[in-house]
Amino acid sequence: MGPAATVDLFDLIVENTQAVCDQEHIHILIDNNTNIPDRTEAILHGTASPVKELCASAERLTAAGADFLIIACNTAHYYIGQIREKVSIPVLDMIEETALYVRKAGFRSAVILCTEGARKTGIFTERFEKQGVNVIYPDHDLQTEVSKIVYVGIKSGKQEYDTTRFQYALHQIVKETGAAAVLGCTELPIAQKKYHLQGEYVNPSYVLARSAILAAGYRPKE
Repeated sequence: MGPAATVDLFDLIVENTQAVCDQEHIHILIDNNTNIPDRTEAILHGTASPVKELCASAERLTAAGADFLIIACNTAHYYIGQIREKVSIPVLDMIEETALYVRKAGFRSAVILCTEGARKTGIFTERFEKQGVNVIYPDHDLQTEVSKIVYVGIKSGKQEYDTTRFQYALHQIVKETGAAAVLGCTELPIAQKKYHLQGEYVNPSYVLARSAILAAGYRPKE
């Protein structure tokens, strides 16, 4: 989806695979399809649907020999059912894997930091509540800050971005609820590193990377 998010997910797989030489790493196929329309715009405003290009990527990777697929975009998981219909191989669900991870970590609730599009679809609510984890969404001000970090910060390539308001508002919610803070947009883990976000976060890209390593028949690092 976002090129930076794609690179980040690839890097997480490489960094978390138990390997001591090139040949012990996983053969990974990447389709960095920048023709996929913005998922949030499609959901919120009815602009061009991303389904055609998402499915085209899935079919290309399947034809190239992939055994299973992963998607470097949380919001795109709203369309995962339509993608699965187009291919004969499994598609791992990042949000489902993250919900399971949060439950196993002992959290009963999670603050979901995601795009407005993903929030509107309820894909986090559905998967997390299935695991018995209560979902908390940011108020208007924090949601605005999340969207700005994603679009004004990472997607536009800013090297520096003021995250003071974001971090203060998030700290207040976590302090009041004791919930896990979930980086529910694949640009946010990049922002965490690039803009030095403070605090403890659950990174779905990391969770998906480890799930992908296992699905490929390899061992993740401890």
